[in-house]
Amino acid sequence: MGDSYSEELYSSGDNLGDQHLNKRNSPVSDSSEEIRKAAEECLLSSSSTLDVSRKNIKHLTEEMYRLPNIKYLHLEGNVISTLPEDLFQKLPHLVWLDLRYNKIKALPPGIGFHSSHFRAAWVSVAVC
Repeated sequence: MGDSYSEELYSSGDNLGDQHLNKRNSPVSDSSEEIRKAAEECLLSSSSTLDVSRKNIKHLTEEMYRLPNIKYLHLEGNVISTLPEDLFQKLPHLVWLDLRYNKIKALPPGIGFHSSHFRAAWVSVAVC
């Protein structure tokens, strides 16, 4: 299951009726501000997808936890090195997590056990 499979799942997902909020490649001065803006848009549109890929994000902020119904979280191409241990408790509906091209050193304990719908194979991490 290479990148073509990931891209197919990414583009089709399970959310055909949802708006896809793509925040890729827009200029960023502050990663927490970028997450805040994207989270706000996601709340307003009732989307189940949050895409903050390639935003030079170093860590996840509390803003993301305001989105407990998020199913698809795209964090690809950032500089995230750690994930909060309570990530999956605060985002209980998460079924897709894209962490490719980050600086992840370790994954939180219990990854994938929060939901029977989460697919661990979909977690794409290059552990440094």
